[in-house]
Amino acid sequence: MPIINNPFNGKMNLDVANYRISNNDYIDALNITKDAQGEGQDRIVSNILGNEKIEYTLPAGTNKVIGFYSDKVRNRAYYFIYNSEGYHSILYYDLNDNTVYKILISKTDSNGVDILSFNPSYKVLSVNIFYRDEEGDLLFFNDGLNPPKYINTINIHGTSWKLEYLLIAKAPPIMPPQVVYENDTTVSINNLRNKLFQFGYRFVYENNEKSVWSSKSIVPLPQQDNLSLTQNPFTNNSRISVNVSTGGADVTGIELCFRETTNETTSDWFLIKSINKEENSIADDSIYTFNFKNDSVYAQIALTESSQLQDYVPQKANAAELANGNVLLYAGITEGYNKTNMNLEATSNGATTGFFFDTCGLLFFAECEGLNSGSTGSRLKIRVFGTGTNTDGVVTTLDNPAGTYTIHVADTTSLNEVGIAYTYNSATPLLVSTLLGNISAALIGSSANWSQYSLSGNVLTMDYNGEFILYSSGIILREPVDVPQNTTFSNAYNSGYEFAIQYFDSVGRTIGAQTSTKASFTTFARTTADFNVPFETNLYIYNTPPLEARYYQVLRSNNTTYNKILYWISTSARSGIYTLGDLTRYAYINIDNIQAYNEEISLSLIHISEPT
Repeated sequence: MPIINNPFNGKMNLDVANYRISNNDYIDALNITKDAQGEGQDRIVSNILGNEKIEYTLPAGTNKVIGFYSDKVRNRAYYFIYNSEGYHSILYYDLNDNTVYKILISKTDSNGVDILSFNPSYKVLSVNIFYRDEEGDLLFFNDGLNPPKYINTINIHGTSWKLEYLLIAKAPPIMPPQVVYENDTTVSINNLRNKLFQFGYRFVYENNEKSVWSSKSIVPLPQQDNLSLTQNPFTNNSRISVNVSTGGADVTGIELCFRETTNETTSDWFLIKSINKEENSIADDSIYTFNFKNDSVYAQIALTESSQLQDYVPQKANAAELANGNVLLYAGITEGYNKTNMNLEATSNGATTGFFFDTCGLLFFAECEGLNSGSTGSRLKIRVFGTGTNTDGVVTTLDNPAGTYTIHVADTTSLNEVGIAYTYNSATPLLVSTLLGNISAALIGSSANWSQYSLSGNVLTMDYNGEFILYSSGIILREPVDVPQNTTFSNAYNSGYEFAIQYFDSVGRTIGAQTSTKASFTTFARTTADFNVPFETNLYIYNTPPLEARYYQVLRSNNTTYNKILYWISTSARSGIYTLGDLTRYAYINIDNIQAYNEEISLSLIHISEPT
């Protein structure tokens, strides 16, 4: 039968009488199309091509197509296929070579876990493609039942896919930066003096997305090793060790940021460095250490970025579109969570034992899979940082090692505690290798399931015969009789504070701070007969966390009693020699520069009390 191609500018018209049909319109057509196969023949009427079966073996069970998308740019057709056994598929048919290709099969390519969760009652109606030249196109899809997802059309994870690799909402780091001052004999100038610093970081993901910034670190204080901060060798407290999680296999980079406080003024956030994991041979799910010396010119981060609390991709959406080819839009969204019925209680006292303490110039923590809390595994890494002697950038001798080094670890089967509380109660400097060796022996003594895998530099690696969960780790403060009083963190006397809890879901979404009436407390007043300092504040959490919560963080208000406290940096300070049992001890603070500071901040009155 001959194929006849005739040009028609009209259309099929069944609405008018036959005698009123316009030229080139028609009232009947069989087996024709105006989308011809030939180039430049879209208006040519021609025969429809016949069907052709393309061989492809689908997983066992009932398979049903619940989504389809025609990609005219790549000449492909994408299929989303539900499988009754959970082996859901994303495939595409390539018209260029007449072949069906697999992008992902759930469970088969995800270690037996169903990460697509297709449902035949929920069609994949919203499909969009973001085109890229070399890195693979990004296929965005949404079914209205599951969180919005996307996938690189190049199978970049093989058979090691995880759900988080598919989610459009990208999770920020869970662990805040762990920071501490250290000495560094290689510096020629100390750029950290007369300033205080705080740090944060965020993940850069494989398709160039960036998470929001992590929760921020504490503001570390330098170690006051000889009671005269300004007369120390300038190499003391000359760098800050910043330790961050490296993220999973889908995290390709880490960005570090900081802000500084000088003369009571806190700056905006600045980008320290963007670090590529592959180029720097950084392992996944581990800890990366960066030594901050404040020795570069840093770019300021836009306030809209640094202040963004969470990724605002909704939990669910009924429709999605890629506006302008690069802007995701969602409609009919589900977002936010209900408030939690909070039940918190806070107390304060002057004790200095029994709780973890941020010690100036000393940082100790354990981690599993790159997290210092809540992670499960069979390998535990214990890390030590701080002021002291360092070799090749790693601390080898600690100047202020006194404390109880505590690790709370439980066996996941028996739930028995298999951690330690190792105490070093002396002011004598201690080799890091000796400290970690003693901790290794203590762990092995606590359970026969522990064995030492390695001890290299300031990192001890221990293996557990079974599986454990890491709850927490840190230092419980000890004050030996031969240790002079170091700078310590504490609350102000006779002052009100309030605690709150912030719950986060798996991708860092939160409804913000939640508290209750008993979460507020007032520290005790100072008396001349009692030199206790309000170090310890305890928070008791009695409520059940919400179902969506995966982790939480404790928040504390500023001082709610005094909001007009003068802070300034003295040019020098000295103290009398400490003698055991002698409570008559004086500190001498130089105030020569206080008038200039007073004028700079336009403060009208400053009162300094005589020492008692």
